[in-house]
Amino acid sequence: MNQLKFVINEVRATGHCLLQITFADGLKASVDLFDVIIKHPTLARLINPEVFQQVVPDEWSRGIVFRGSDDLTLASDNLRELAMEQACKYSHLNAFAQLQRHGPS
Repeated sequence: MNQLKFVINEVRATGHCLLQITFADGLKASVDLFDVIIKHPTLARLINPEVFQQVVPDEWSRGIVFRGSDDLTLASDNLRELAMEQACKYSHLNAFAQLQRHGPS
């Protein structure tokens, strides 16, 4: 995963369960994590704004970590996919799913 589109240059919390992420390829994306947090009990601590606000890129800039806890991490490819879905754009995972459903044309 050395592609620039998966390298996170900057991340900051901008609101309740909201992030602004800048990827190395220049994409600046807003991501709403509320639904993800609710679906995954292991992320429940992120509902607390004090925990959520303490977000930084991980050691290799291929994900993010909250409050320095390895239990509270999210991968950059998943964050980018979610950002693209929320922005109503087509992502690489949508393309793969389309290929699986309909085969190559």
